Amino acid sequence: MLKKNLFTSALALVAMFGFANTLKAEDSTGRFGIHAGANFMSASAAGSNSDNGFIVGLNMETPLIEGVLFLQPEFSLNRIGAENNSFGGAGTTRFTYLEVPVQLKLKGDFGAVELFGLAGPRVSLLINTSTDIAGFTVQDSDRKAYEFGLYFGGGIAFAMNDHSSLFFMGRYSLGLVDIDETNAEWKSKGFQLVAGLTF
Repeated sequence: MLKKNLFTSALALVAMFGFANTLKAEDSTGRFGIHAGANFMSASAAGSNSDNGFIVGLNMETPLIEGVLFLQPEFSLNRIGAENNSFGGAGTTRFTYLEVPVQLKLKGDFGAVELFGLAGPRVSLLINTSTDIAGFTVQDSDRKAYEFGLYFGGGIAFAMNDHSSLFFMGRYSLGLVDIDETNAEWKSKGFQLVAGLTF
């Protein structure tokens, strides 16, 4: 299953690049971007604490109401984790996902500065998962191959020229389904801090 999801992830990224090039060629109002940042995520299981991770990926922005409301889909590689004391010893479980959020983005334009808020659902395909316990790494087999959740947050963007901008964003991620195949209740939750470029 993980190998299949990895292959699907590679195809999705190739498709993203192709679609972005088409978007730029055919619709000058659409924008393409890259982003990277840090995750501060945990799971809802008892005794769970946050573990730092990362996110890196591509984003697009298409206007729904010119200058005000936009649709922003993304393709991201997202690494999250949780420290947990319920393994019979302290352990850290990490999940690597290909993530596809589709968010509505509301903007306020103040000259060279934009403020924005955004919210929307996300779907995540599991690429890899493992647990580190007492210096040993164990590949997990009892994690779900997918996850669904919500993002909501906001940020600020600074115009660099007529076509490019630098943005900073903070958002909260809320998992809606258990990410564990056992009876444990594991839902992801936490914050992301992200920076990126749109052009």
